Amino acid sequence: MIIFLHAGAEWYGADKILYQTVIALKEEFRCHIILPCHGLLEEKLKQLGVEVDVIAYPILRRKYLSINGAISYLRSFFSSFGGLYRIAKNSSVFAIHTNTLAVTQGYLLKILTGKYHLVHIHEIIVSPRLLYCFLRALVFLFSDKGVAVSEAVRLHMNLRKVVRIYNGIPSIGIPRAAFHAREVTVGMVGRFNGWKGQMDFLRAMEKLDKSLFLENDISMILCGGVFENDTQFYEKFMLALSTSPIKECVTVLPFTENIYSVYNKLDILVLPSTLPDPFPTVVLEAMSMGLAITGYAHGGILEMVKTSEILAAPNDVDSLSRKIARLINDKTLLREEKSNSLIRFCDFSVEAFSVEIRKCYNNGLVRN
Repeated sequence: MIIFLHAGAEWYGADKILYQTVIALKEEFRCHIILPCHGLLEEKLKQLGVEVDVIAYPILRRKYLSINGAISYLRSFFSSFGGLYRIAKNSSVFAIHTNTLAVTQGYLLKILTGKYHLVHIHEIIVSPRLLYCFLRALVFLFSDKGVAVSEAVRLHMNLRKVVRIYNGIPSIGIPRAAFHAREVTVGMVGRFNGWKGQMDFLRAMEKLDKSLFLENDISMILCGGVFENDTQFYEKFMLALSTSPIKECVTVLPFTENIYSVYNKLDILVLPSTLPDPFPTVVLEAMSMGLAITGYAHGGILEMVKTSEILAAPNDVDSLSRKIARLINDKTLLREEKSNSLIRFCDFSVEAFSVEIRKCYNNGLVRN
């Protein structure tokens, strides 16, 4: 049996990849997923027929990066650890699968039980540097294998035991057959937080030449929720939008499980993340829908979008605005990039992902 530890129970990128990982492994291995909270992911995993438990173990987030925060984290860590240990020490468990670096309980379970420990790494931690060094040391010392979701992540970890396996997802729907020559919808999908770049997206759209809005029917859609009722970034965005000269063109949608309904409205997906996004699932989803893609040229998007000319200099709003304008202006380029997305999506198949993930566990270990 493999036990899985994860950082939440929502339905964003890393949640969807854990779900695909369980699908890849459940026919060959017994899977027991232990989540830190209830949520949509829990419901979807139970529908797969696998064992799911909820134990309220803490996740290493920035709010714990202070003396008082560290004390709170350690108190919660050890008060919840007993339940995890009782499951992990069972003789039927042969492996521990830690999904994301924010989950640290797997390292102590490895020390105490000696079980095979795989860490699936979804992050590029730029700062604080001390946190990056600490988590890298944990992977180096107390895991048997690391799986990086992109080459950017693998190079960032810089450990021999870390291999790169690109995420794969099934297509989320049927791409739109055509688009109207004058109607162009530009959008982004992502949680409102300090680095996803909603403000940069708004500023880039505001900088578009007014003639573009006269020559085209341009609309802008943002879709995403907030984390644990932390609404500060959403409220800041909505305040900026209330005085924006393009506010009438902008629609803000809450998180939806039916993300197909959002992508089906778009022609262009923008990824304006101000920090390197390791391997954005939203780009994979947009590719499966045949959307043209632009964004800041850092992180995993560089491995996904091969036409680098349509990517903007990182954190340069003027550059991002120019790339969006180019796609809106040049309908031939827009059609080409839509087609390129569908072709490129085939390089990140869920079948290839499943084969590579299974190889990580098909290594002669005793299994139950």
